[in-house]
Amino acid sequence: MKKTIIFTLALLCAFLLSACGANPAGDQTTAAVPTLETLAGDGSVTDPAILTEPDGMETSEEAGAPTESKSEEENFVTISTPYADLRLPASFDKAVSHEETGNEPYVITFKSRTDETELFSIIFNGTGEYLVGTLMGEEKNTVVHANTNDLDQNDQNYESNLFYQEQLYLILGYLAEDYNLVPEEAIDDEDPTDFEIQTSLVTLYYPSRWKEKVEIEVLDNGVKFSAAGTPLFDLMFEECDGYMLGSYEGTPIYMVEYPVETEEQAAMQAGVNTILQHLTEDPSFTIN
Repeated sequence: MKKTIIFTLALLCAFLLSACGANPAGDQTTAAVPTLETLAGDGSVTDPAILTEPDGMETSEEAGAPTESKSEEENFVTISTPYADLRLPASFDKAVSHEETGNEPYVITFKSRTDETELFSIIFNGTGEYLVGTLMGEEKNTVVHANTNDLDQNDQNYESNLFYQEQLYLILGYLAEDYNLVPEEAIDDEDPTDFEIQTSLVTLYYPSRWKEKVEIEVLDNGVKFSAAGTPLFDLMFEECDGYMLGSYEGTPIYMVEYPVETEEQAAMQAGVNTILQHLTEDPSFTIN
């Protein structure tokens, strides 16, 4: 549990920095838990200058770094995967090797070039010790997990291995900066189908993706939609204080919209467009 909390806090730091471009300055020595100081340099989370290797750590080209594309200006190495491109500071890549295995799950394992100690792994569309979050795609989402290996504190390379292991949080910070990553949530692909809502006037169709999250109350004179106690919108089959969408076989359909608190609730509220789309395809419905 303690290890999970530490991982979560470190991830939170990385996501905050990637979102806000934080700029704290401070001691860059190795610590048991990554902090804002170890995750940001003089500019933002993307500043590779934070990677000040421990004394005596080999970082020359003789370490045999892989030949991924490099940017001299930003001093990054990019690992391309079927799901996302991972950015690594070049100084990290000189000291740490990686190997890729599998398809789904797709696993990238990072090891010390000095003694082949496994440091951490990033897993796409699989399971792991820690849930990093979900990469939101237009057609398909990708759930990302991570594993960290317990290091031997008596090993002569412990300090350097710990230093490079902690750069996992930096890499995930880059991932959050470069992509639409929802942290610490496993979000399934959107269900493209709609489900039926039988009412006294007409059959309505609402997105199936919200079926388990939206409460629907069917009344004699309309339908009310809410989520976790927050009203989203009402469709009323009589004149009211909302605005008129149209009429069905001469009966008016009004919509009453309520303020929402989250982006997810706003998306649920936007589901009324699906209802309206199906209504417009019904010859008995007349747009206002």
